[in-house]
Amino acid sequence: MTYETSIAFKEKNGNLHFYMDGIFDSETALRSATLIYKSYAGKGNVFIHTKNITSITDHSREMFSNMIGLLRLPKRSIYFTGEKGLKICHDGGRVIVYDKEKKRKSGGFNGGCKRCDR
Repeated sequence: MTYETSIAFKEKNGNLHFYMDGIFDSETALRSATLIYKSYAGKGNVFIHTKNITSITDHSREMFSNMIGLLRLPKRSIYFTGEKGLKICHDGGRVIVYDKEKKRKSGGFNGGCKRCDR
């Protein structure tokens, strides 16, 4: 079976980080909720990074929210990162939208300054 979206995840500092690349559709919503269910140990948070999502289809948010409820996953421990997370986030979830200007002016190495090629 071929998927239009790849989903990778890793554990970091007791939290799970999911990285999606491609279209967020109902199938992706189902796959990602199932992966969270299979890999979440009940501690820490789950971060779903939306930077590389290319498009979001109708009804995918509803599918994700329904699966979160059906699988009894902890709604308040699942965070989406990035503006696209606002269109995907389930009921009772949280979205972190990064302020690009704060990163650029922070002075620390983060790849956001004009001199960096990152």
